[in-house]
Amino acid sequence: MIQDIKSSINKLDELLDYAIKSHIKGRVGLYYSGGIDSSLIDTYGGKFEKITYNYGDYAEEFKTKFPQIMKVIGQPIKSFSPIGWWKLGEEAKKQGLKIVFSGEGADELFGGYVRWVPQAADWQAQQMYPSYKSMFPKAADVNKIGKEAFYGDLQFLLDAERKIAAHHGLQIIFPFLDKKIIEFAWSLPPEFKIWNMETKVILRRLLEKRNPNYKHIEKKGLYCNVNSWIGSKDGYGKKDYLKLQNDILENDYNRVRPGEC
Repeated sequence: MIQDIKSSINKLDELLDYAIKSHIKGRVGLYYSGGIDSSLIDTYGGKFEKITYNYGDYAEEFKTKFPQIMKVIGQPIKSFSPIGWWKLGEEAKKQGLKIVFSGEGADELFGGYVRWVPQAADWQAQQMYPSYKSMFPKAADVNKIGKEAFYGDLQFLLDAERKIAAHHGLQIIFPFLDKKIIEFAWSLPPEFKIWNMETKVILRRLLEKRNPNYKHIEKKGLYCNVNSWIGSKDGYGKKDYLKLQNDILENDYNRVRPGEC
């Protein structure tokens, strides 16, 4: 097991090195959160210009900019992240950048979501105690869960993120979505992704190898408190948020355009 994961870490190191360095041309930016994905990308780039989203109360800004954001995206999206992507794009444009890197896709490929941990733990227990398998809830391994997310919701997120980047004159690079890295990720055993309550096992080990001084932080993602900004009582639900999007898109669609009257 130890030798296998070491070999896999070295292989991923080679794949990421190529996927990142082959796209570095002149000044490049990095959407940087300080988490595993962006911190790992940063170890390959030399001197990325880091663009960071800092959470704040953007209620008024959201109200004025969200209709334009929806016009750019063109379809409803479940994620609360578009306002965050928009602000990152604005900052990258302000800095005169043309190329930015993002760690999108790493969560789906390498087991990054904390909400997957309970299923992964049940699956792990079934593997460790096969005689007691029936005692544990039925659970899919993290590769199956990851594929459903990767080929499902992630594709809508990527489409929206690319459109927002393009609106700001940016080419956005997702190195974890390199074809060889995707193939490599699906070939890994589930325990290289989530094991003993730890997410992104192989990415953590690779980052520790490349930057021994890195201090792991709790995963928080691109936090945008949209429901609070729109006055919704829906908690983390999406009902009011999606209704707002549909209202914006419907009003834009029904607006009379030049030459149509």
